[in-house]
Amino acid sequence: MATKAAIKKGKKKWFEIYAPKEFREQIIGESPAYEVSELKGRNITVDASKIADSKKSNVKLIFKVTDVKDKGAFTELVGYEIPQSSIKRSVRVNSSKVADSFKLKTSDGVDVVLKPVIITKGKTVNSVLTTIRKQLKEGLTKFVHETKYSELMMEVIRGKVQFNIKNSLKKTYPVTFCDFSKIKRGV
Repeated sequence: MATKAAIKKGKKKWFEIYAPKEFREQIIGESPAYEVSELKGRNITVDASKIADSKKSNVKLIFKVTDVKDKGAFTELVGYEIPQSSIKRSVRVNSSKVADSFKLKTSDGVDVVLKPVIITKGKTVNSVLTTIRKQLKEGLTKFVHETKYSELMMEVIRGKVQFNIKNSLKKTYPVTFCDFSKIKRGV
């Protein structure tokens, strides 16, 4: 049985949800609500291959509704995530995995949590893994402090950050996989 509040408000309507300007404000989904203002603060998860010109079908982009207008809701990008099952498929028997977590601040003052994952080509001793972790932290810290949040996320989605990390670490030890298991904004 319907509640009295639901009867007074009427029937829910479907409102379109739009991506940020970096993604050409294309429609990323629809959500039901009594009024468009109720959408503010909702999170929407979208496959990266559907919204960006990306071959990363395993990457999920998380958007948060920040602004609402008559025609729909507008979002901003707040997260990047790869499922653990996808990372586990990349780890081979004779390889080592380096996973870490950094809380950094971008040049425009946005707090970001980065969780990079690196898989080496062969089994690696702990001293080499420690060196890789140290170089990774130094490189990411420098890059993030010099970059705005929106630029950082677009570079990660395009894969340029991962490519640069992989190239800089191959001098220490060959790397087969480099990506971020999670990037979260403002924690």
